[in-house]
Amino acid sequence: MPAELTLTEASYSQLKSHIPSIDFDRILKNLLHPKFGNWTILKNKLATMKFDAFFGEGNNLEQTIRNASSRKLANYLVFKYLESAYSYITINKQVVDPRPCDELLVNVLPRASLRVFVQKVLQQRELEASLQNGR
Repeated sequence: MPAELTLTEASYSQLKSHIPSIDFDRILKNLLHPKFGNWTILKNKLATMKFDAFFGEGNNLEQTIRNASSRKLANYLVFKYLESAYSYITINKQVVDPRPCDELLVNVLPRASLRVFVQKVLQQRELEASLQNGR
């Protein structure tokens, strides 16, 4: 039986009270669209499951944050970032469905891909202009 089916639900306020070291409000508000995001409505709809990692008695996230050194926390965050970034990598058809590289690049690195696109367009225009001038 999946763990999700054996766990009970916890409200957003319960999560915040169990892990006061994390400013969930600030993090989630920054993810909202500035014009269309409605924090008042969203915060009342948020919930999670009572995972041991968040709500456990002895070894939970709050205790880890309070007891771990800054270096260990930084290393943990780097590894979690790499773990989440790894899901964007296409290894082969058996592991991850193939997807267009350009679409992936635009979604993962929008500013970088826009910059490369602009540079390529400008270089193409310069090349065309120099070819026309050279004729």
